[in-house]
Amino acid sequence: MAASTRTQHARELFAPLGPTYDRYARLLSFGQDPRWRRFLVSRIPAEAVRVGLPLAGAAISPGWHEVGRFLGPNIRGFYERLPLDALVELWRAAGIEDVRYRRLSVGGGIVVWGTRS
Repeated sequence: MAASTRTQHARELFAPLGPTYDRYARLLSFGQDPRWRRFLVSRIPAEAVRVGLPLAGAAISPGWHEVGRFLGPNIRGFYERLPLDALVELWRAAGIEDVRYRRLSVGGGIVVWGTRS
């Protein structure tokens, strides 16, 4: 099955970032990037991605700027359509118990987990 135009566009945006991102993060933070990423993420609201990610991306590379422009509206739109409380309720309605979640990134990423009896 062929990928949709939107999926193909996202893949093209993210493709050049992987090889350079981790290298720059390690270099610029003297190997401390995981610690400061967790700290920063814990203090930045997901809504800040709309402005912050594109600006930060522009400082690093044109590819990151494009990713920020793509992610911001998509993440904001997802949360407008399906707020976190509604997402957790969907998990519970599917029979998942002890539903928990954690915000992971400046981009507003969330991991949800639970147990099924």
